Amino acid sequence: MSIIGGHVSIAGGLHKSVERAVAEDFNALQIFVSSPRTFKPNNYTEEDIQKFLTAYTNAQMKALFFHAIYLVNLGSENENLDVLSVNSLKNYLQVGAILGSSGTIVHIGSGSIEKICDSLSHILSDTPTSQKILVENMASEKRIVFKIEQCVEILEKVQSDRIQFCIDTQHLFASGVDICNSEVATSWLDDVERLIGIDKIACIHVNDSKTPCGSQHDRHENIGEGEIGLEGIKTFLSDQRLAHIPLILEVPGFAGNGPDKKNKLILESMLSTTGLV
Repeated sequence: MSIIGGHVSIAGGLHKSVERAVAEDFNALQIFVSSPRTFKPNNYTEEDIQKFLTAYTNAQMKALFFHAIYLVNLGSENENLDVLSVNSLKNYLQVGAILGSSGTIVHIGSGSIEKICDSLSHILSDTPTSQKILVENMASEKRIVFKIEQCVEILEKVQSDRIQFCIDTQHLFASGVDICNSEVATSWLDDVERLIGIDKIACIHVNDSKTPCGSQHDRHENIGEGEIGLEGIKTFLSDQRLAHIPLILEVPGFAGNGPDKKNKLILESMLSTTGLV
């Protein structure tokens, strides 16, 4: 069975995110554990935590991922922003250890990759070892990471198995990797396997794209409704090396209410033709 989930809201309480995931027939979920547009952390009571853990266990979920807030920039030269970014990510990893998250997916920012790596090392040294930082690939060359080589540099400088990666299909396509082309997709995955290892990919954000290949714009679309299309997504995910990796939807939803059962069923149906479900 494939692990297919979506990014769901925690509005009304942490446990509500599990209810929303179940309603969409997901067996995994991704959440923010605070507002994505403020550095203020949420303070959870023991009751909040237990209600979530009970709901998660009862729903027999297969995977839980956090997504860091959008304001994080570990490469910023602004001292205040740097401190806020580091503390926010630390908080997410601390909460993750309590709730049992596989790790926190993060857009690590822009600027000096050396500074980013120093910040990552500091965060890892001061957070629970059960938690991983999952660096997400970006659509724009103005952000790190845009190319595989930056992933390699991060691994070389940080030297920790707690650094892994989240691959977003829309970001990859927008960055100029035409995953609709089987030769291009296979070659890119060959590079990943050779340079960083497929085992470093902890999850895949499966999103279609509103914009064409190489646009460098981060614009997600429902599965099969965008420029990648069903065949393009199928081409990429058909590679057997990706079969075991959890898939997380971050699509707008056909009714405009976020990742939904219809997207999940389309993805699952498509995967069934590849023998991966």
